[in-house]
Amino acid sequence: MYRNTRFGELLKGLSRGSFEKVVDKYQADKHSKGFRCWDQLVAMIYGQVSGCRSLRELEAGFNSQAVHHYHLGTRHIKRSTLSDANAKKDLRVYQEICNSLMKSTHKKVRNELNGMLYLLDSTPIQLKGTGYDEWTRSSQISRTQGLKAHMMIASDEDIPVYLDITKPTVTDVLAGREINLEADATYVFDKGYCDYTWSHQF
Repeated sequence: MYRNTRFGELLKGLSRGSFEKVVDKYQADKHSKGFRCWDQLVAMIYGQVSGCRSLRELEAGFNSQAVHHYHLGTRHIKRSTLSDANAKKDLRVYQEICNSLMKSTHKKVRNELNGMLYLLDSTPIQLKGTGYDEWTRSSQISRTQGLKAHMMIASDEDIPVYLDITKPTVTDVLAGREINLEADATYVFDKGYCDYTWSHQF
């Protein structure tokens, strides 16, 4: 896997120092017991790009590549430890890092274009079943048990520039109000974002 995809190349765009500043901001490693947010991030990216279908498969594949762990700044993982981290680590760390990377990419494009066109919408993410029910049932609605992803895309370049992950009970317009509006830009969204007070800001 490392040879075929040059896994380390995927992390070059993310400054380790910038990542640790966000971790410190949320005190996300305060009770980590040696398994840091960085270890979790590297492991989960590995699981994503290698197509792992379970934490057991991720554990076996990741640990078989121990010779590369030092260069990635991580180490051997345990399935139970990773499972605990996925349940307890502060989601805001990864959300802020994701938004930071998207803004960095978009900045280069924005400097080359005038009058950006942004598309804004949300979508439910179903998380129902063993391992999910305990922490999603309390916020479920009639159609969704899980999470809700609110995303904005720069249409001209098809680049995501904003992401917020909330409970499914959070309305579209409530999430939309958190977006910093840009001068000379056009925003496209559906009736779920109808709020005349917010529209006045445009």
